[in-house]
Amino acid sequence: EIYNNAGWFAALNISESTHRLILTHPGTTQSTPVVQLCQNVLQLTLDSPDGRVALAQAMVEPIKNALTYQSPVRKFLMIDELSCGMQPEYICEGLGVPIYYASDHTIKPYVHRQKEEDWDWSNFKVTKCFDKKNAKENTFIIDRLQVKLKEEIQKLEERALIQLLDAAITSEEQVIHTYAETLKRAILDSMGTLDSMNLMAAKILCHPKTYRKMCSVLGFGFIDAASAKNVLMTGTYAHIESADVHVSVLAPENELYITPPSNYLGIMALPPEYLNVNLCEKGGDALDLTANQQCMLILLNPDCVKKVKIRW
Repeated sequence: EIYNNAGWFAALNISESTHRLILTHPGTTQSTPVVQLCQNVLQLTLDSPDGRVALAQAMVEPIKNALTYQSPVRKFLMIDELSCGMQPEYICEGLGVPIYYASDHTIKPYVHRQKEEDWDWSNFKVTKCFDKKNAKENTFIIDRLQVKLKEEIQKLEERALIQLLDAAITSEEQVIHTYAETLKRAILDSMGTLDSMNLMAAKILCHPKTYRKMCSVLGFGFIDAASAKNVLMTGTYAHIESADVHVSVLAPENELYITPPSNYLGIMALPPEYLNVNLCEKGGDALDLTANQQCMLILLNPDCVKKVKIRW
């Protein structure tokens, strides 16, 4: 469908002897092997302005889906995809002053703004440059670029979340300092403080190195490790009591963040058409592939964020 404007149609011809994808121009019976076909189609796409637009638009949904399933931020915060004209207005439970990640990459108190032009959306923008000539010869380059866009946006989300979680720690009562020998009790005590607030510990975030050390010290009797499939599909590495364990290379080492369910912790507000992907000519054979995600990360009850600092 992407290439109809160029007059080309792709069809899958399956027979007992061969599996060939046929690229046919109206009025001809030309057939091309799969590898050559992909290169021909990609060449038509990258050389055509309409084809570049269509290719960029085709990346939007896969990136959205991958972020939804794999980004830790989508697990810690409740996702609210706003319809056209709706305002990002939310009510907190009174557990601290609500804060949000502002467009200037700082943490500010969250106040509902009535005027649309006053809404302070953050823009997570990522740009990847590539050579058109190389991409025509190797279709894997385009697939890899799509994955890189998703990974970079996810890192920007994680950086914003960690900055919010750190800003939420405003008193020593939210932090427990511990040694490896008493780590199990420290985790259970942090969960217990959430229980006393009539909440449940639902998420734990840490650095991958911290997670591996924790597994070594506490053992898999206390930590219920997730299957490899579950890790890839959901980003959940393990379970401790009622909490899912997630990891991020951007999290500080030797620290654990413990939070309640997403509907108590905060919101990730997403406006209509929050993710845009554009493919533009840069000059010569160079092309820029840019993804921009608009969102607002809000912690409604920052006092319910707990932290465990470990000295191994």
